[in-house]
Amino acid sequence: MTVRSRRSVLLAAAGVALGFIAFGRRLRWPGFYGGELEAAPVSDERVPTERPVPADDERIDDVDPVQEAIRRAGVGSGLVTVSRSEYRAVASVLETLPYAEPDDERRPAGRPGVYVADDEYTYRLVLAPYCGRLIDARSGEFSGNRSPCIER
Repeated sequence: MTVRSRRSVLLAAAGVALGFIAFGRRLRWPGFYGGELEAAPVSDERVPTERPVPADDERIDDVDPVQEAIRRAGVGSGLVTVSRSEYRAVASVLETLPYAEPDDERRPAGRPGVYVADDEYTYRLVLAPYCGRLIDARSGEFSGNRSPCIER
């Protein structure tokens, strides 16, 4: 009987040790908790690229959160909350769009990001994941999103 209880204690200790190792290195999953997509209007002199992506571009035309953010930005706040699945869809679309880096000589005031234009304004799209305790939800280094996670 003492052999069986000793084995049980050792197995339990091993399980606890593996749990600490696994959660000590937090899992990395950007957008696990969802996030926010913001379309912020910018003035023409702050756009670091000559040709922003048109708002009716086929890559973003059927992505509802992007179109909703652009629509809302035209009338006020361009902030849209996205779920986990929407976060993945928006992130994958933003990865396909050109990421504009400011050119120090031509447009020093511009900020890096994905720029989209409709008939009236040019918008800078920013996708930021919500932070979490167990899962490291910070964004990666892909072109469409270089934002740290944000608190809800």
